[in-house]
Amino acid sequence: MQALSAGRLAPITDCNRYQQMVKYLSVLVAFGLLSVGQTWAIEGNAVRPYLELGMGYDSNLFHFAGDSEAVLGLGEPIRSVTYSRYGVGADLAWKPGRQQLSARLGANKTSFSRYEDRLDYDGKNLSGEWRWQLGNRWSGLISSSLNRSQSTPTISGIAESNVSDTRRKAFMAEYWLHPSWRARLRFDQIDQQYSTINQSISDNQSDSTSFGVYFQGGAWENIGIDLFDSRSEFPNRPLNTSLDNRSNKQSLRVSGNFAYSGKSTLAGSIGYARSTHPTLINHDFNGLEGRFSGRWLFTGKSLLEVSYRHELRESGTLIANYETGDNLSLAAVWQIQPKTRLTARASSEHIDFEGDVRKDRLQTIGLSASYEIWRGGDISINLQRAQRNSSDAAQEYASNTLFVSTNLLF
Repeated sequence: MQALSAGRLAPITDCNRYQQMVKYLSVLVAFGLLSVGQTWAIEGNAVRPYLELGMGYDSNLFHFAGDSEAVLGLGEPIRSVTYSRYGVGADLAWKPGRQQLSARLGANKTSFSRYEDRLDYDGKNLSGEWRWQLGNRWSGLISSSLNRSQSTPTISGIAESNVSDTRRKAFMAEYWLHPSWRARLRFDQIDQQYSTINQSISDNQSDSTSFGVYFQGGAWENIGIDLFDSRSEFPNRPLNTSLDNRSNKQSLRVSGNFAYSGKSTLAGSIGYARSTHPTLINHDFNGLEGRFSGRWLFTGKSLLEVSYRHELRESGTLIANYETGDNLSLAAVWQIQPKTRLTARASSEHIDFEGDVRKDRLQTIGLSASYEIWRGGDISINLQRAQRNSSDAAQEYASNTLFVSTNLLF
């Protein structure tokens, strides 16, 4: 596994003490607002401020395979990390006539108990959307967003910050050909950039276009056919005889949603996809793609959902252009009380890297509970166990995470 040497934890500075004071003050303010929040949380406000507070724990934040890899990357064995996050912002909503405009302006800060010199970061959550309608036949949306966040390293073994800016833009137009038939044209653009040099190798941009025709009526909530075309680029990815930095993908698929009964719904799609690489020979890839999901409301308070997905997708690694994934997941939701919900989830995914012998299996199991303080305000607890087994032993890991959060929309 690749690794970079790094220094030890820096001593706490006055600035860090000030940040701790701000964090604790934010917690006190949040609980103070709980007593009056119910009177502020009036649905339909044009401007609704929000406050988010969270504390987390991760037993293996960098996803090291073992202590030997951690010593190479950090100079010490695997150690658990705790972190805190607090953020503020506002949701805006406006509905002039038949148009709907919405936006979110938010900022947050995350502080870690260890390695804060490389992990602490300021996040952003900025988005805007216009759902437009013209006459009785034309409708659609225009949206744009910027999200700054951090996740686990995309290049295994590099114990470093993984903050990325993800920009998304979308335009969609729908035209009703008939009361039961409509056509849709959609354009999407995604640009993702990482903050550090070692992670910039995963910078990527993609542009996609889709066109579809759909029918709805009776038990069919939606059924149709889609044509999809995309162009992707990894501008900083090194080229070699098996790795390209550009790719094209086209697919044709049939999709539908079917209300089997008042308590059961089925949804899915199946299609054929083909990817090509402009600068490589004999590395094109094609095959079937599909997804299926079923939901069953077997009591008034209990829901069971099962889903399966087989997909051909870009690989963020340095060993393959594409990877195929087979994911099976199961979720059960219990509405214990009108405002208290318990959710259990489990999933297993098999990943095959195109052009490489590596094969992974990622398994996760989680349990979460939430309590609704008022409409738009909740407290939640999330516990998860994740484990990756791989034909490349250096890529294996196991981690336990816990996250407690409060999201208050006033």
